[in-house]
Amino acid sequence: MQPISPSQEDEGADSRTEDPIGTGILRRYWRDAIGRPGTGIRKVVQSLVADQATRLSDLFYAEILTDPRGERMLANGIVNQRLHASMADWIRRLFSLDASEADHFELQRMTGEIHARIGVPMDLVTRGARVIKREMSRLLVGGDFDRTALAKAIEYCNETIDLAIEMMNIAYASSAARLIRSEETYHLFFLGQNMKAERERQKTQLMEWINDLLIRSMSGPGDGQSTDGVPPKLDDSPFGVWLKHKASIIFTKEPEMARLLEHTARIEGELLPQLWSARGDARAVQPMMARISREVDVVKTLLGSMFDNLWQANEVNDQATQLLSRRYFPTAARREVELAMRNRTTFALLLLELDDLAQVRRMLGVNGSDAVMAQIAQAISDLVRAADFLFRLGDERLGALLVETDEASAVQLAESLRTTIAALTVRTPFSATYQVTVSIGIAMFDGHPDYQRVLDKAEEALAAAKSTQRDSVRLAT
Repeated sequence: MQPISPSQEDEGADSRTEDPIGTGILRRYWRDAIGRPGTGIRKVVQSLVADQATRLSDLFYAEILTDPRGERMLANGIVNQRLHASMADWIRRLFSLDASEADHFELQRMTGEIHARIGVPMDLVTRGARVIKREMSRLLVGGDFDRTALAKAIEYCNETIDLAIEMMNIAYASSAARLIRSEETYHLFFLGQNMKAERERQKTQLMEWINDLLIRSMSGPGDGQSTDGVPPKLDDSPFGVWLKHKASIIFTKEPEMARLLEHTARIEGELLPQLWSARGDARAVQPMMARISREVDVVKTLLGSMFDNLWQANEVNDQATQLLSRRYFPTAARREVELAMRNRTTFALLLLELDDLAQVRRMLGVNGSDAVMAQIAQAISDLVRAADFLFRLGDERLGALLVETDEASAVQLAESLRTTIAALTVRTPFSATYQVTVSIGIAMFDGHPDYQRVLDKAEEALAAAKSTQRDSVRLAT
């Protein structure tokens, strides 16, 4: 590395375009930060970063992994590898002389929004950035700088990273605020549903589980009626899945929810194992079943109380189909990503698109096409579970977010949806009948913390299904 002195540096920076974030003071700080060291020092830093970006990325994530929140996020090997590569690219682009001011600001805006979307705490990012600054300072000290140039180089690196983090924070805060508003409205949507019918359905599912438990616990191991060593877990029952994925949204502010979860945890963790160890022995099973029944009665009482306490909210769903509108998809998808990562489960996203909306609209008009979509939505609703989420994502597109679903089940359901809709006789507002088909793209959650990845893969699969053969199902690779 050749020594650099201030006399070798050219001062000033070329004019820059408006930054997307729109914060004038940050633009001034940025121009000042890159103008003070001069092009000579900036070129040396750019070369250093190009050589050390991968190692700096490793140090960043090593620091992140010391925190349990970061450890959960990077538990998936594929995610770990991809994020490492993205971080190295971010460092190179941050110190690139070829990028414009607008490019720099757009990079930080995009990064901040992604962090908000996948729930990366900004304090972890700041902590990792501090490690990068410390290591870059150490590398610069080991270089061939005179004292003045060294001071300028270290100041340039530190201030550039600090400004990048500040820009990210602005974008992060704005995106997080939008998500919070969306989540609150999302909660109100569920309050606007038919809570009376939902309450009765969940009580019925709870009783079906306990009846199944009673029958299987009275049968001994190896008699064909029980699954040796594996009791029918409440957590995996239709009621349990609904409790995890929807009840926690509906009853987010209800104090009884914590008590209800205590009772279900006692059933799952304490009483079920005791019952299962005694199965086949009627004298031992009966008192255990009585205890479980009492716990279930408490759960039913708390559930009824919470439903009774809910206030009906304004309808915020798609008026034609009565499904969630597209604005709620990010909230639902982000939450399912968090649950899947926490519980080590998976989910599927199905995108269904009417194969020839233009023709339908020419023949039936906008109201007629909405009537078609409403009947398709009803057919889909009849086939999915209560815990799954359905959305209208566009004029001709619907989405189904299938929780705790494996690939085989997702493909099987998609085929059922396709054949059901193809056989459906749709009635129009003019009492005429019409036949329609849909193409379906499927994507499975692969452990990546950004829900946009699942959506992108499902859209690619849908495009492939429509381009090769309509009225078909395609699974993303």
